[in-house]
Amino acid sequence: MRKIAREIILCTVSVGFLGLAGYTQSNQVAASAWHKGMPRAMKGLWYSYYKGKPGGALHVVKSAYTFHQIRYSTRFHAYYVFNISFDWVQNTKYRYIGSHKYRVTGIAEGGEAAGKRRTVTFSVTKHHLRTSWATWTKKRPNNMISSKKGSKYGY
Repeated sequence: MRKIAREIILCTVSVGFLGLAGYTQSNQVAASAWHKGMPRAMKGLWYSYYKGKPGGALHVVKSAYTFHQIRYSTRFHAYYVFNISFDWVQNTKYRYIGSHKYRVTGIAEGGEAAGKRRTVTFSVTKHHLRTSWATWTKKRPNNMISSKKGSKYGY
């Protein structure tokens, strides 16, 4: 009789633990779920270089990213970010796809694809951000001037 009672108690406890484990597991968010905004690792101002000269700037904020051209001023003998953005994407959401890679999608608000959904895969490390068409770095050009007085972003 004792053996049967002990087996019943053991089964009841085991089923209870399994039920509790199943309940807690269903409330967790998968890493592959879509999240609003932009990944924290991508936020900031990134620069691309072509043959050693600055070519463009990528500005990533909370829920959007924008591309800017970098031009050279012969008057000041320095580079500056041309503030007219030729392409920007708003209302972004992202998904982590593994190995420091994110798939970011949002609505394009400028350029040729205005009003259409754009999806880009970014690879992010501490010092570089890579896309299929460019590599971006946090390293600011040496002779960079601000086109706005007191600009907090450096352009």
